[in-house]
Amino acid sequence: MNTEIKVTGHKWSEEALFCKSVLYFEQMESYTANEWQYGFWSALGLEFLARAALAHISPVFLVRTNNSKDWVNLAYALGEKPTTKKHPPTSVNVKDVFFRLHALKPDFNKEISNFCTEHMDTRNSEIHSGHLAFESLRGFDISPRPQRFF
Repeated sequence: MNTEIKVTGHKWSEEALFCKSVLYFEQMESYTANEWQYGFWSALGLEFLARAALAHISPVFLVRTNNSKDWVNLAYALGEKPTTKKHPPTSVNVKDVFFRLHALKPDFNKEISNFCTEHMDTRNSEIHSGHLAFESLRGFDISPRPQRFF
C-alpha cells in the first residue's frame, strides 16, 4: 500500500473514506485480475468508495437508526462527542449504503447498485465462511471501472 496517503479527518468524512478506498484500490492494482486478491481488494475499496459518496451528500446518511439509542450515531456523524459510555458509533451496513445511493443519486442506477450488492455478497462469503469466494471468480472482469458519483 502507498504509505504516502494519509487517512485524515472525521472517521465518517468523505475525505477519510475516500482516502481509505484509494489505499485499497492501490492494493488491488498490485495484483492481476486473474488473482483472487484483486477481487478481494476491489470489494473492500468499493465499500469505502460508496461510503465516501454517501458522506459527500452528508455523513448523516451513514447513520444506522434502528432504535431510540441510535441517536448517538447521529451525534457522531455530526461531529459531536456523546457523553454516553460504551456506545461505539455504528454506521449503516453496506447494502443500505447502496440502497441510499440509488435513492439519492439518479446516476447510481439499478444496474450499478445490483453489481455493487453482488460484489459485497461475494466479499461477505469470503470473509464470513470457509468458501474461497474470490478464488472461484479468478479472471473476472470488473470493467468498466466504477465512476466517481460525487
